[in-house]
Amino acid sequence: MAQSIKIKGYQNSKITISVPTVVSPSINVEGPYNDNNELLEEAVLGKAYYYYATLKVCPTNANKVVWAIAYDTEEYQTQYKLFSGKDIIDNKVRISINIGEEDSTKIKIKENFRIYAYTGVLPNIEDFVEVNVMATLTLAVHQRCFAPWVKFGSVYGASPNTFLGDNRGFSLKDNDRNGALKAQSLGKVSSRLYQRTTLDYFNENIINEVGYASQTEGKPLFIPYTNARLTEQPYYESSIKGKDLAMRILGQDPLIVPAPNIDFKLTLNFDLQEDVLNITGNISYKQFPAYESFIEDSQGNRIFLHTFSPIHEEMLAWELMDLKEMGMSPFNWMDDNTVDSFSEWKLANPNYDYNQDIEIKIQVENKDGELVFKNIVSALDTFRKPIEKNEVKKDKESSRSLLGNILLSGSFGQNIGIHLTEGGREYRDKVNEDLHKGLNKLKPTYQNKTFRNLTINEWNTMHLSRPAADDLDLRE
Repeated sequence: MAQSIKIKGYQNSKITISVPTVVSPSINVEGPYNDNNELLEEAVLGKAYYYYATLKVCPTNANKVVWAIAYDTEEYQTQYKLFSGKDIIDNKVRISINIGEEDSTKIKIKENFRIYAYTGVLPNIEDFVEVNVMATLTLAVHQRCFAPWVKFGSVYGASPNTFLGDNRGFSLKDNDRNGALKAQSLGKVSSRLYQRTTLDYFNENIINEVGYASQTEGKPLFIPYTNARLTEQPYYESSIKGKDLAMRILGQDPLIVPAPNIDFKLTLNFDLQEDVLNITGNISYKQFPAYESFIEDSQGNRIFLHTFSPIHEEMLAWELMDLKEMGMSPFNWMDDNTVDSFSEWKLANPNYDYNQDIEIKIQVENKDGELVFKNIVSALDTFRKPIEKNEVKKDKESSRSLLGNILLSGSFGQNIGIHLTEGGREYRDKVNEDLHKGLNKLKPTYQNKTFRNLTINEWNTMHLSRPAADDLDLRE
């Protein structure tokens, strides 16, 4: 399809620049410019102007590309003018055009002109030779965590339903900075933390990155009959070295101090072999709340990389027993609201207790000079076995009584563990007197399975259909 750009200021707007699909991808034309290389709003009849024609992708054989121009539709066969020399730089050419009156003897253009970029023999109007170009591969990697419950959050069972959750399952929808209700009204989703990094595969650089938290609403400091809305300012970072990408984001509940950080790190390696993009990597996480990551091509096709669901909302109790991190929480809170003076403290305390591999091979195809996803060649799926509702209920009750068991254990100082209750002894045995690691009584069981030759929809649907927690429909 031809691209037309109107020359501003000409009476009746008769003169246009038409760019045919001679090459793939198409040519972009900018102008008019004067002799000082200033972009003008309008062209004056009888004067010459410069236009810049650029191939949207630089060809692999740029030195063999020939540029030509034809003036006026009826003169294609005879009015080619070839461009060469200093006005051509790789995939860009500068053209001088004289816009003349119809009765002028120095007319270069009456109605329109067309730009050609080609290799080989000069093409005629019916036979265009396409330039051999290298397609681009732009990838956006998304990762985010979310609270799948309508309401969640308590202090070991006290003051339940303190915060509004994100009230959703796994999703590929766009993220929004608003809370769940507003986000869903816009056809989007909210998340506790969200990070997106867009990269250029061939040039091995990060194009842009975004990291933020959706709005948090609930009872500040668990105070009854209160309500507030605040937005966390998370720390996030991305880096790329060759074909290796690393992404990390962490932040805490802005309504509670102290509060444990949500913290996750994603590392990925990209390797394009002919028409297959191989992606391998690892996700490191703290097992609360739910987590999802997916990759997106330049045309908006999205594919899940990994999903994780916590067993129940009281898994937060074990994060609250991370005494080392809880001690640093006020500094993290100040860091988020002032400057990064405590960033080294924050980053030195990941305490990841969930680590899983990511392996996926995606077939790609060239569409208009861009490599885009076609289907799934193979993919490693790591998922947690569902747990019976009665077991989930018992474990939630146990998590709520965890702090009481510890406080009732007798000497909490030097002789901790000597006179422990049953729950306290179990906690001590698990952490081996290292109090910044908690105990999950109900152990998750994970399975790995490799799927082959799937459509993108089949792979995504498998993840979308999984519950984001095992207590979403639990009656207590």
